[in-house]
Amino acid sequence: MKAREIVAKLFEIEIAREIWREAILEDQKKHGNDEGTCVLGAGIAVPYANAHVIIIRPPTKAQGASTWERSMPRVLEYLHRNGVPEAFYHPGNMD
Repeated sequence: MKAREIVAKLFEIEIAREIWREAILEDQKKHGNDEGTCVLGAGIAVPYANAHVIIIRPPTKAQGASTWERSMPRVLEYLHRNGVPEAFYHPGNMD
C-alpha cells in the first residue's frame, strides 16, 4: 500500500470517529448518558495478521455498550463506502 493510500484511510477514519461522536451525543440526548452492559475493548476494528486491531474506540466516556452500539452501524457504513471495507465492529469483553 502506498503512503498516499494510507493517509487517505487515516483521513476517513478520523471523519468516521467524528461521525460516531456526534451520533453518540444525539443518542445520549434521547436515551440518557450511559446505557447497556459495561464492556472493555470494544470498537471498530480491521483484520491484521492473525488477529485484529481496533482503529476507533467508542468516542465517549460511557461504558454502557448500548450508548454507542446504536450509532455504530452508521460509522461502519461510512468506512465501507470510503475505502475501509474490511472494518468491522468488535464487541469487546463484558466487564
